[in-house]
Amino acid sequence: MYKWIGAVVVLLLILGSLMTSGLVTALLDLTAFLVLLALVWIRAVKSSDKKQNNESDNGNESTPVFKADYTNSKNIDITP
Repeated sequence: MYKWIGAVVVLLLILGSLMTSGLVTALLDLTAFLVLLALVWIRAVKSSDKKQNNESDNGNESTPVFKADYTNSKNIDITP
């Protein structure tokens, strides 16, 4: 839903930019760019969250390669 609202807002800002000149045009163009940037950011965060959730659901969590044993204070056992 945010995608469609953002697209309509950007189109209205660009239309307003075409009907004005000078500083107002620059500000409207900048605002339209920032709205598009926000939409891309939201989508990237959502896809990243989905990816992380899928990895944790599948049990693909990282496990350490070496296990450190600190029971003996003189020697540290780091057997794989």
